[in-house]
Amino acid sequence: MLLKNFGLVIGRAKMNMFAVRAAQLAEDRSELFAAVDPLLKAREAVEQ
Repeated sequence: MLLKNFGLVIGRAKMNMFAVRAAQLAEDRSELFAAVDPLLKAREAVEQ
């Protein structure tokens, strides 16, 4: 949802590619990446 608020849509992504795609979309926007990166890291920790 955070990416969508910035007009970015991941589209259909397999579960193992979600984090990669989200990071790719946010990497050019430092403020957005600063918010998304910790969320993706937390998601990865929960999945393990």
